[in-house]
Amino acid sequence: LTGTGLSIHLQDNFTSLEVNGAMPNRGLRVAIPLTRGLSLRFYSAMGLAGQVGDAMSLIPVFQNCGVQSENPQNQTASASGWISLVQTNYIYNGFGLPFEKQMTGVYQVCFRPQRSNSFMTTGIIVTLQRLMTFIDVNGIRGAQQTIPKVQGNSLLMCPERYCDFNPTSSIDPLLSISFIAPTFSCENGEHNPSQAGPLSSGYLNPVIVNTSSTSKAWSLLSPGTTNLDAVFAEAGALGVGFYQICYRDSFTGDFVTTGLTAQVQNDLVGLAVTRVQ
Repeated sequence: LTGTGLSIHLQDNFTSLEVNGAMPNRGLRVAIPLTRGLSLRFYSAMGLAGQVGDAMSLIPVFQNCGVQSENPQNQTASASGWISLVQTNYIYNGFGLPFEKQMTGVYQVCFRPQRSNSFMTTGIIVTLQRLMTFIDVNGIRGAQQTIPKVQGNSLLMCPERYCDFNPTSSIDPLLSISFIAPTFSCENGEHNPSQAGPLSSGYLNPVIVNTSSTSKAWSLLSPGTTNLDAVFAEAGALGVGFYQICYRDSFTGDFVTTGLTAQVQNDLVGLAVTRVQ
């Protein structure tokens, strides 16, 4: 055997990243949508972690977490800046835009414990994405959604930020989304099958609908259609539970994780309003 000059650092301070309640690929390779309403948490070898004063940053994968010129304190187009925890167990939990200036792309996670003066690399990879930044459920938009398990749901999606565009009458033939378990992998065909089942929605292919007099959006089929109800209605294939949302189009070629999540629930599925004289 001969030496290679390569070295490996094993660490257990930051072992997985949770985005909006989901940890695809065991939290080692995740995506964060560039939108508002994000929830970010991380785990160590001991479980849920994060103390006030800890800090995280996202920098290009070829740069050094321990060098401040490559891991700057302030946000740039290619670095997140130092994100300090101000709430125990949460890297971020709010309605701002923590990565507003940062470009889409693939980044590594750097971490600095509050007891340390220097950042370390974690080996965890994050994709900042604008392919799909929210889902609209019955008129409510967000990165973390709730879907009642009942007939007639309306689900709208947009493959561009804020949906401020007018798509043509044709749809990308590969454009699909799916709902799968929060720890599964969107890239894995066994985890993300084409047909609906108790832990996956199957591939949902959208149509274009008018959402106002001046704009359109992609709809996961029109409200109340058989295909949508076959997944989300009372007797639909998808079970009550928590899911991550996967996305595919001609650009990605294959399904990718988005960082968007949804809770399918049957505790409250409708509201009756009684007329009062």
